[in-house]
Amino acid sequence: MLIGFDIDDGLGFLGGLIALLFLAYFFAAGIRAIIRSAEADKKRNQRLKKLSKSINGSYSPKPMPVNVYFFKPFTGFIRSGEPFLLNTFDTKFKSRHGRVVVRMGDFRTVVTFQTRGRHVEQISEFSYALIDLPFNTKGRLLVRPEGIMDSVATNFGAQDFDFESSEFNRLYLIRGTSKKFAFDVLQPGMMALIMDTKPFPILIDERRCCITDASSRWTVDLFQEKLNWIKKFVDAFPAHLAST
Repeated sequence: MLIGFDIDDGLGFLGGLIALLFLAYFFAAGIRAIIRSAEADKKRNQRLKKLSKSINGSYSPKPMPVNVYFFKPFTGFIRSGEPFLLNTFDTKFKSRHGRVVVRMGDFRTVVTFQTRGRHVEQISEFSYALIDLPFNTKGRLLVRPEGIMDSVATNFGAQDFDFESSEFNRLYLIRGTSKKFAFDVLQPGMMALIMDTKPFPILIDERRCCITDASSRWTVDLFQEKLNWIKKFVDAFPAHLAST
């Protein structure tokens, strides 16, 4: 028997030590996760900068305010809180209809609310592509796969439209303010492109277009893929819209 040693005290000390070791382990794991995330973001930013340079664009990883010119038609994405842009690059290219300006990057919103007497920040971040189309069209149009972004669909257009293609109607929700505009844009060639490539939801407001799922942050390869798709998308517009 050890003099002055109480077994209950010993067990209590051992339990406390184990709990402390667990806390230290999870704290260290959290720090490692933060470091890995920062390193991944740094590599992503470097690759985005390289991509922007390869397409003669401009790039900035710094936070910047939401550009009203580009984002005003898509206020459904500017939620309450403090929205700003990150990792933004701008580029332009010449389509068969004229010059096209594209802005791509990450959109982040920070919402602060109170719960149980504490201030909590909720961060929402997703990638996007905004296109300034070479048309003077009048109308709004949403094309997105069935079953997602229902809140956006509810607010974006007043009517649902069906087309002659039953497969297209089954796979996609088409909503807008003008049936003529919807049928002008969604010619057979455009519908074939959308069904073959399955892009993210497409929102068109007159001459501006937004492509995003409003939930995920794209890889650099996906940015390149979307940019290549945008070129095909713009060229797929019927020629008569360029003169409207």
